Amino acid sequence: MAKPGRNDRCPCGSGKKYKACCLTRDEAAERDRLAAEHAGREARAEARRLEQRKARDAIVAGFAGSPDDGDDLEETVDAALRFIDEGKLEEIETAARHLIERYPDIPDGWEFLGHVHEKRGENREAVACCRRVLKIIDRTPDDFDPEYTQRFLDQIAKLNQPQAP
Repeated sequence: MAKPGRNDRCPCGSGKKYKACCLTRDEAAERDRLAAEHAGREARAEARRLEQRKARDAIVAGFAGSPDDGDDLEETVDAALRFIDEGKLEEIETAARHLIERYPDIPDGWEFLGHVHEKRGENREAVACCRRVLKIIDRTPDDFDPEYTQRFLDQIAKLNQPQAP
């Protein structure tokens, strides 16, 4: 049924113009309906945010141990590699940031974060992560194979290439 115009006769049958009869009531009902829709969308969005926070917290809680015992590092790296195999970018990012925070002198966190950025098409951020890995390597070059270093140099070159249209 078509919406009546303001100067049309009111569909309620009163004989008055719509603007002088039911327009105000109908507009209020429409505002209420839109507000309820908006509240529902907000509630669903908040539920999704809460679910994501819980998932991130569970991932971090799953990294047992302390920075001193080495178990946390191995478990976190293993988890990140598993997440890469499963294609879970949010979880990889959480593991990467955990590694960066707890082990700033180990390149793995930056390597994983670069992987996330690359998968998202964020090449500039991925290059920045590769450069952070190279900075860590430069501090103790004897701890790393030249092939490992070259891998990041190649990755930077690849990511810096112009994108084909």
